[in-house]
Amino acid sequence: LNGQVPSMAGQSQLGSQQQNQAQANPMPMSQQTSIDQAGKTGFAVVTSARSSKDASEEADGLAQVDSTAVAVLVDNKGVIKNIAIDVVQTKFNFSATGEFTTDLATTFDSKMELGDDYGMRAASPIGKEWNEQAEALEKYVTGKTLEEVKGIAVNGGYPADEDLTASVTMNIAGVLTAIKKQLTTQQI
Repeated sequence: LNGQVPSMAGQSQLGSQQQNQAQANPMPMSQQTSIDQAGKTGFAVVTSARSSKDASEEADGLAQVDSTAVAVLVDNKGVIKNIAIDVVQTKFNFSATGEFTTDLATTFDSKMELGDDYGMRAASPIGKEWNEQAEALEKYVTGKTLEEVKGIAVNGGYPADEDLTASVTMNIAGVLTAIKKQLTTQQI
């Protein structure tokens, strides 16, 4: 395994003979140690409703919940080796009387799932969609520790490091909060 964490993808594709063989021959302790030395994977979600708006006589209100999720793989020194970032943005409109005007059966795709359909490209000063910026942020934080993530310069939630603003101009406050939450709770 050479210190690599094995992928869980494709395990269901193992034939029953291979599964039985794996159960009969557990992994040698030396290989288990290699996996342990690779680090740990963790997951964190941060949720905010700060974009919600009250209803008025003229306009419906908006109950908006943004759930930012990160999955982070760190090595035994706390260095980020891999990260996945995504956000689910749920929006429900309601009238001044408090009745929902959005169908309560509505389902919401994550911003990564939406890709170009999210529609950030036109508003982006660098012409990048949300998923492209999230992927750039993933690359930027890979190789960093908790202290280095804490040191990422932001101004009002937006990146302020020139190295980062070339590829990420969206608000990253929720993402950084989720990464810090996950790395803080990670026991290395």
